Amino acid sequence: MKKEKKKEIILLLSIFLFFFLILLFVPITGDDWGNYIVGEKGIFYSLKNAINMYYNWEGRFVSRLLINIFTYHRIIYCFITSLLITALCYFLANFFQTKHKFKIYLITILFLLTLENTMWTQSFLWVAGSITYLFPCVLAIGYLYFYFHVIDKLNVLPLRYYLIFGIYSFLIVMFVENISFAYVFANILLLIYKFYKDKKIDKFILINTIISLIGAILMLISPGSRNRLLTETSFEQLSLLSKIFVNIPNFVYYTLLFNVPFLVILLLTNLSLIKKFIQKRKNKLILYILVSVIFIPLIIIISLKQLKISNVGFKFLLNHTYLLLIAIIFIFTEFIYLFNKYIPKDKKILFILFISIGISSNLIMLFSPIWGARTSLFTTIFLFFSFLYLFMYLNENIGVYLENIIYIILKIVTLILIVFYLITYYKIHQFTILREESIRKQVSNKTNPMIIYTSPEFLLWGNNPADEYHINTFKDYYNIDKETNFIYEKKFDFMFFK
Repeated sequence: MKKEKKKEIILLLSIFLFFFLILLFVPITGDDWGNYIVGEKGIFYSLKNAINMYYNWEGRFVSRLLINIFTYHRIIYCFITSLLITALCYFLANFFQTKHKFKIYLITILFLLTLENTMWTQSFLWVAGSITYLFPCVLAIGYLYFYFHVIDKLNVLPLRYYLIFGIYSFLIVMFVENISFAYVFANILLLIYKFYKDKKIDKFILINTIISLIGAILMLISPGSRNRLLTETSFEQLSLLSKIFVNIPNFVYYTLLFNVPFLVILLLTNLSLIKKFIQKRKNKLILYILVSVIFIPLIIIISLKQLKISNVGFKFLLNHTYLLLIAIIFIFTEFIYLFNKYIPKDKKILFILFISIGISSNLIMLFSPIWGARTSLFTTIFLFFSFLYLFMYLNENIGVYLENIIYIILKIVTLILIVFYLITYYKIHQFTILREESIRKQVSNKTNPMIIYTSPEFLLWGNNPADEYHINTFKDYYNIDKETNFIYEKKFDFMFFK
């Protein structure tokens, strides 16, 4: 036991160090040029700015305050973000306490490193994006982990837990709207689950439900949130049903198709269910073919699109979302039938709980005009790991020899990706030094137009100032004269990234 614990500590330290180095190599980008300037003026100015934004642009008070502070104090941001990613790996590997713990650690890291490109660059490498979406996502999973592993096992709950988690629940819902809704919904589901299980209302969950609901309402009804909605007048004029109808393609894409790792685990889980529970050989073969015909082309088409290799078939997917939805409904119908009939009750309840919480974050987005990679992070993580645990359960007796072969292959692929990421983002660090030196010289010489070196968006979202707002904040950040014009020059050259 001690040996396993030591192994886990070394692994967690390695995960922390890896992400800490990656974040150190990455420069400030996009909106963070402006956020840095706010943070540079001190904590009280950052607080004043967050209050002002609450009344004028957004209700996300907590995330805005942290963005202002951590963009300037970036070493603290790198430390806390790396710590949260490490905690995410720990929570997911230990949540259901299976014998596959270290395999789940490995798959978790592989999953994070193979996330869709914009989700990776916006939610993990961009300060504002990671604070707004990654932070509350990890905190919500941490809340669920702590509840099931600590609070639920105590006969008498100390008063300090009510106080600490009351504050925790109030703050977590002030990061971003869709995760705020998912957190409130998670508490409501927990309340129902505990009442069903114990035949009484859990006071701890009830208090956190009420507090989180109050915090969520305060964010949603803020003057800033109302002002922001006014910028999307055409969407806001639609009826509720029209909003849902317009957003169904977005919901299907960002919930089910956006991340290849999720599609892969969904395919493998379905195949495992068929293998384990369908007895007749003919029926088994038909289901194998149907599931494969739906999933494999999807995985290939979306992989080609996201790797910037080809858009072949992708436009067809977007233009036939409802046909795709019918195919996916078939998959889920078959899945639910097998799942409901053969999976033990305790596994079933937790699986449904996690799936419901995960989907709720994107479900509320049906009423939003703004969709994107980062808004789906919460849903992606919850759905992937729900199906991963089910897949692990279905394949507990896969055979030691085959299991070891698969494990070795995954280790090799993960190690290659780790080395690749470290080298690539170290190259980005070198590029940043080169670009900033070039800018300093040109500012000193009052060069106009100024040459700005660019890097691939694929590696770093928002690193190249493109629109008027980002050009102006870029100039403020580097003390460039407002009248200066830019000439963009590709300077980054590493492997196939130009």
